[in-house]
Amino acid sequence: MTNKSVSLAIGMAIVLMSGAAAAASSVAQPLPAEFACDRVHVEARTVDGNGVRFFTDTGGGTWIAAAAAKRLALEPTRHGEGDDAPSTVAFPGFAADAAIPVVDATVDTRGPAFRGRLFVMPEVPAFLKADGMLGQEWFGGRVWTFDYAAGTLAVGGPGVADGEHTVALGFPLNADGLRSTHFPSIRATVDGEQLPFLLDTGASIRPSAAAAEAIALAGADDGCGTSFIATSVFERWRKNHPDWVVVESADLNVNNEPMIRVPEMEIAGHTVGPVWFTRRADKNFHQFMSSMMDTRVEGALGGSLFRYFRMTIDYPAARVHFERLP
Repeated sequence: MTNKSVSLAIGMAIVLMSGAAAAASSVAQPLPAEFACDRVHVEARTVDGNGVRFFTDTGGGTWIAAAAAKRLALEPTRHGEGDDAPSTVAFPGFAADAAIPVVDATVDTRGPAFRGRLFVMPEVPAFLKADGMLGQEWFGGRVWTFDYAAGTLAVGGPGVADGEHTVALGFPLNADGLRSTHFPSIRATVDGEQLPFLLDTGASIRPSAAAAEAIALAGADDGCGTSFIATSVFERWRKNHPDWVVVESADLNVNNEPMIRVPEMEIAGHTVGPVWFTRRADKNFHQFMSSMMDTRVEGALGGSLFRYFRMTIDYPAARVHFERLP
């Protein structure tokens, strides 16, 4: 999830409907990915030789900017009448040596007319530095390995078995027992309290100068991964731990929201830190995001935590494995 008032308002333009799970492939395939300041992009090339760059976001939607769709000669289909009727395009064909997966329509949880397709959006928020976004519809039904140390993203593989450092993911189900979205919930412990979160590889801020200095990662002033926490929890942490560093004006995307440095936290049997969390209004998670998940969440875990791991997310099995990086 990037700034939810921006990217999810764009990415979640259509009501989500029914879904199903697909089997994992047996061999992991590396993708043409770029890791920068704890955010992940994929850069593909079409059969016509045109490059296209997507921001990847387990907590976002799946879409392409109108200008990019035009440049790639993708013919839009309009769904309905009126200025606010959505448009979609099919994925382009990709060159074999620079390909990425397309959305698997059999597990896409959107309405039938939209499954397997990209929504067309007027523009891309500049800080995403991409032609579009690949979100929960793209990730659903597959196994993904994010290696933050090596800077690699792979799809497929044998899946995640139960065992040490493996935890369950939660997904919402519809009346037929099928997934209604692929937004995964996960639990982690901060300050002795176990909290539910969205697993959100795209959680991002546009840091102020002070925030970029505090994050102290290359490229931080150009957009950086973070984790999010609801205001009520943020303020409790600040009150209970006056020694925890707070950058008051941190995120230039959303009201200069502050961020807080949690010295350490626990997930899947690992204790890691520090982890930066950026404040968001309670309603962003307690109401909006939680309405599309299996439980009420208090925030989102993103790159500021995942940077410590090789993380394998098994959507069909609803499990994730965390391997601590040296």
